[in-house]
Amino acid sequence: MLLPACKFLSQRTSTVCQTNAACFPDEICCRGICTKVSTLTFGGSTSCSYDVDGSPLPIEVLAEAKFFDGSVDRSHATVDSSGNVFIVWGESDSTNARVFAGRYNQDLSGGSTKKLIAITGGYFDEPRIAVDGRGNALASWMSNARSTLHASRYVVETNTWGDFETVFPQGAFDVLSGQSVSLAESGEGIVVWSLDAGGVYAKRVVVDGGFSSTTTVSPSLKATGLRVAAGNDRTAMAAWRSDDAGVYGVVLEVVDGGWEVKFMDVVPVEADASVVAIATSPVSVAVGLSVWDALASDWVVYAARYVSPAGWSCCEPVDTLNTPVTAVAVAAGAGGQNVVSWSQRTPSEANIWASRSGADAGEWTSSLISATAVGTVLWTAVDPNGGALVGWESIDGLYVARSNRTGDVWTTPVKFAELGQGGTLPPFSAAMNAAGNGVVAWHEFADAGTLRFVVFR
Repeated sequence: MLLPACKFLSQRTSTVCQTNAACFPDEICCRGICTKVSTLTFGGSTSCSYDVDGSPLPIEVLAEAKFFDGSVDRSHATVDSSGNVFIVWGESDSTNARVFAGRYNQDLSGGSTKKLIAITGGYFDEPRIAVDGRGNALASWMSNARSTLHASRYVVETNTWGDFETVFPQGAFDVLSGQSVSLAESGEGIVVWSLDAGGVYAKRVVVDGGFSSTTTVSPSLKATGLRVAAGNDRTAMAAWRSDDAGVYGVVLEVVDGGWEVKFMDVVPVEADASVVAIATSPVSVAVGLSVWDALASDWVVYAARYVSPAGWSCCEPVDTLNTPVTAVAVAAGAGGQNVVSWSQRTPSEANIWASRSGADAGEWTSSLISATAVGTVLWTAVDPNGGALVGWESIDGLYVARSNRTGDVWTTPVKFAELGQGGTLPPFSAAMNAAGNGVVAWHEFADAGTLRFVVFR
């Protein structure tokens, strides 16, 4: 006799799981335990990083990799909505630079795709990688003594990386000073670059392949810290610090198949600001900086925000401290939330702080995340719903903590890597998705240029 189709035939014998298949239909396998989806859904997304009220669950290191012994000297990583990791890096020798790109499952298990996508003439610099809502990716990098900008696409349907394309130059020789790339959920995107001699330029990334003609964003401004983010409404936000000590925010819109500048404004930044960090999201630009107030003998951490079409909200005092601020990091969320983190040196210890804003100006909530003997904040990432990760160096290793989505609760810090003994710390790249998954990548000078990355939940 046939049973009704709606009859649940199996009985679960344990709450322990490895995959969702071991759980009831209203559950997912979260941290090895079958857990009701209703207890893990907050702000429209379900994850194993936050509970139902948005409080952060303890950080779990899902996977870590340390490989590619050689002369890795640059890398950049991001994570897609499913937690898969995308990374681009270079390995150099005395004559050539080999450019690699890879895609790795969240646990770094099967399905990985690593490809040698280019060999350049002995120079590789400033790699960037972005991913869209379907899991396609675009990697970009500078090569040939910073005179050329190349890009390569990953297509999720075929699980392959394509041959590299030349984005710049278009027949004229010049030297690049920076570049950035972003893809919207739809697959539309933007790549921007700046020249040593001055000028900021952009091309539209077309969904089905190829690039638009070049748009001149600024014909003469010199740019550092160039950042860009693409939105689903065929707009993009770009930002950079210029040689006139200002930070520029730009809104671009797709017109006639290419980008057109719709709005540009500048916020003055004091020339003696000790730290300036810039981040972009599809809806805003965030700037974090530290300034010494000689009159009050204080260090002040400020934030500036640029939201289209209102322009800049500057400058909002985030916190005032009586000992030096040694580093500042900033992240901008797709929901308008921004996070500024910083390290403060006291006579006896180093404090790691973070402050999160809402979408409205002036709403900053500061928290002391950690007090340690030695510490320098290294990176900050924020998810589209406002949760954040902050990473820092301490005397015995690298640490991370996560906040809830209102910014007033932080998890206990977790040590995720030993500290390399290579002197100056390398650049770190970090990203989060809506579920609260995160990735951070870096390379170690002391270990033959080894590339490392860690995946968090």
